[in-house]
Amino acid sequence: MSVKPESELYFYARVCNRDGLSQAIATELHDQWEYKFPNDEQGKPKGKQRIRATTIDGQVRYEETIKTPVDLGKHMAANLEATTVIDEAYFNAWKQALGTTGCVKQRYTFLSRDVVLTTTEGQAVKLPEVKYEVDVLIDPQGNFSKWCKIDVEIDAILDYLAEHHADITSFDALVKLSHLPFEPEDAFVGNTEDPKEQEAIKAFWSKFAHTVADSDDH
Repeated sequence: MSVKPESELYFYARVCNRDGLSQAIATELHDQWEYKFPNDEQGKPKGKQRIRATTIDGQVRYEETIKTPVDLGKHMAANLEATTVIDEAYFNAWKQALGTTGCVKQRYTFLSRDVVLTTTEGQAVKLPEVKYEVDVLIDPQGNFSKWCKIDVEIDAILDYLAEHHADITSFDALVKLSHLPFEPEDAFVGNTEDPKEQEAIKAFWSKFAHTVADSDDH
């Protein structure tokens, strides 16, 4: 079992150039199901348990993950993740017993190598490459979503700053998405406080949700 923290910024955006997705450095197909734990006594989320079948070049890997949320502040999501490898029989049994919500998505990975961070004091710092994970959902009929979810993983950035720039204690993050080759537009942060955007996110996931019955039909 591996246990690691994961911090990320995430956004939703409309895919304007679907051909640009082919420029990803890696692609994966995810079939995943989750079970959300009941909230704690204060009404705060306690996390969720997830199983995932990841297909890369025809090879399938099965994993189970428990995600416990960590509060890092506005516009940032973080979880402590404990992941263990499972087999196909366990995956199918878990899905039948606990799989309340399912989704199928194609993940495209992009790298940005010329990233400069500006501290709150105005200092410019050249950073290592930044990874963007772009998820395009697939509905039970096989149709791909016109919108995508974009995760920007920042753990590597935080580790780099801790090792090479320990004097930096705060910075403002301005994330550039327009340079990505699939030309995302109308982007907004994933943990938006705008009621209309929150409803749009719920409708998006609901439209592309899978049920156990859907998967049994295939």
